[in-house]
Amino acid sequence: MRILFWFLLLAVAAVVAALMVKLNAGYALLVSPPYRVELSLNLLLILVVGGFFLIYLTLRLITRAVQLPATVREWRRQQKIERARTKQDAAVVALLEGRYGKARQHAEEALQIPGSSGLNAIVAARAAIDVRDFEAAKALLGRPDAQATSLAVPRLMLEAEMALDEGEPQEALRLLQSLRKEAGMHTAALRLELRALQ
Repeated sequence: MRILFWFLLLAVAAVVAALMVKLNAGYALLVSPPYRVELSLNLLLILVVGGFFLIYLTLRLITRAVQLPATVREWRRQQKIERARTKQDAAVVALLEGRYGKARQHAEEALQIPGSSGLNAIVAARAAIDVRDFEAAKALLGRPDAQATSLAVPRLMLEAEMALDEGEPQEALRLLQSLRKEAGMHTAALRLELRALQ
């Protein structure tokens, strides 16, 4: 309905403009000694409107040209974020498939991209623990992006599991106590605690 209304309004405006042009017999006289230009009023109106649109389009083009570097920077930033997400997704899939080397590789590649999530460090640490590379796992869990408060529970779970795998049940119990304070107990933490107490 709205399109029909605008179409009718445009048609009425075209009819009114055609009638005004037909009935307008005026002239415009532009004098700048020694020159003198006589134009029909209709031509002058067309030149004024055309000049307005030409200036408008030129200003828009200049504005777009000035904004282009910022637009390109934003596009590149979005591409990096998308690439990090793709690498993170590939790392999680590889981890779930049991391809720990590939999971760690993808997660570490995602960590190289500025602004990537600390979750990549957690995934890489999980893969390192699964291949018993505890030094690499400790280094990954010690990264500043892995220390985010939103990642405290998975980080503590991995640290406790790593302590158990290294034969340090007391350290694992201490970490599980920290985990209990942080998020309460859940099934996976209870399983780890049971392993630590055996």
